Amino acid sequence: NAVPGRAFVDIFAGTGIIGIEALSRGASAAHLIERDPEFAKGIEIHLRAFDLIRQAKLYRTDAYRWVAAWRAPKEPVNVFISPPFADLTDKTDDLMQAIRTLQTKVAEDSVIVLQSERGSPLEKVEELKTWEMRRYGRNELLIWQREITAASMTDAKEHEEGLV
Repeated sequence: NAVPGRAFVDIFAGTGIIGIEALSRGASAAHLIERDPEFAKGIEIHLRAFDLIRQAKLYRTDAYRWVAAWRAPKEPVNVFISPPFADLTDKTDDLMQAIRTLQTKVAEDSVIVLQSERGSPLEKVEELKTWEMRRYGRNELLIWQREITAASMTDAKEHEEGLV
């Protein structure tokens, strides 16, 4: 229910299926980040085949560099992070730094979903223990949503009532 009308960011997009699925469920736009040239080529083929090229932007770059440079919109977004298993095990610190960066950049009410696997080093990361977890076989989805502050709720209500 958080997808319709929101931009969707698919980091480590792989085949691009998650970002494409988000578009089919009403995402306003999809940003797919994939470094591997073969996967990126496949994503572009699918975007063209399904006439989604205007709704999607493919970034052929390193996900960590992209996160560091990304300027998040002022509106809530959904971010899906599905790192390769090697990054879960060998780049845990880099991955966690990227997640912390995303958390500071996204607007209130944004959602970040991290796909992991049972037994990965992420199970030992304390800050992820507060995230909602859903398990599907060996896959784990960790879900975090940036809270809406009382001040922004007041601002929104005043705006809605025409007081601002």
